[in-house]
Amino acid sequence: MTLSDEKLLAYADGLLSPAEIADMDRLLADDPDARETIAALEQSALPYREAAEALIDVPDLSHIADHIQSYQPVASPSRLSRFAPLAASIAVFFVVGLLAGQHIFPPSAPKPTQWAVWVDRIASYQALYTRASVSPTNPPDSRKVGQMLRVSKLLGTTIKAPELAPVDADYKYAKVFAIDGRPLAQIAYLPKSDEPFSLCLMKTDKPDHDPKFSTAHGVNVASWRKGGIAYVYVGKTPRDMMDRYIGAIRAETGA
Repeated sequence: MTLSDEKLLAYADGLLSPAEIADMDRLLADDPDARETIAALEQSALPYREAAEALIDVPDLSHIADHIQSYQPVASPSRLSRFAPLAASIAVFFVVGLLAGQHIFPPSAPKPTQWAVWVDRIASYQALYTRASVSPTNPPDSRKVGQMLRVSKLLGTTIKAPELAPVDADYKYAKVFAIDGRPLAQIAYLPKSDEPFSLCLMKTDKPDHDPKFSTAHGVNVASWRKGGIAYVYVGKTPRDMMDRYIGAIRAETGA
């Protein structure tokens, strides 16, 4: 069976029902091309092009763009035509990120840990968010269930989205990205009045620790570990409200 692009995109965005997700999982098990497409769609969910265009005083990357345009990967014509512009924008974004990283982590500074690099990447992504970035309409419960089933499957443990309505923040969506080849789940929330925030999760084999607070890229960050999962809260949230949301998250999930 050939899966349609629309079906693959809906699967990648977590828009299918739990029953449809189960059907897709069975079909994807026998379709490596479709799995490759899903992986590309998940990567493309990050706003790479918007992030690159929003940067100011970016060094001249025209010579890099020339190399990107001249590179001809081996791929079928249909796949190449669909993903070539995406590949170029992703490549430029990561080059810009590497150049910016020279200022964030200068050579004279102690080498940051891999976890610090990941947290910095998450913060740089969340810094792009405003209230206009997130739909004001809450998703149906069936979509939320399907999205969290997919998060749980990819992280290898049952993950429930914290119910934060009692503290005036509504669940909007959950997505899974890849960061250095490892799955990273993002659960997005929109408070009644503040800017949106995200709870990000990754598997870890490091010991538990309580929340540690910092700032990066103009957003507040808290990271902690519990039971084999690393948590990162990130958002332009005032510290008093941040404490309130994190307290509710930990009470709700046992994290």
